[in-house]
Amino acid sequence: MVNEIIAVMQDQDLRQAFGKRLKELRKQKGWTQKELANQLEKLVKEENTKVKMIAITTAQRVGKTKSFHDNTRSKKCAGYG
Repeated sequence: MVNEIIAVMQDQDLRQAFGKRLKELRKQKGWTQKELANQLEKLVKEENTKVKMIAITTAQRVGKTKSFHDNTRSKKCAGYG
């Protein structure tokens, strides 16, 4: 995704078209450039929070799975199970 964005931003015609469309949409919303920047910052923060929550949840699941398997191995080694 990042590579695609970089490729688009290197093309001057695409950059100009993007900027023009962004300006049109911003004006439709009645936002100033500052308000648009604030909205984009809010979206980025929300997305980062979601990604962090997914990472934390995944890490917790991995930890629980590892703990389960470690306990199962210990029981088998001790002659249980």
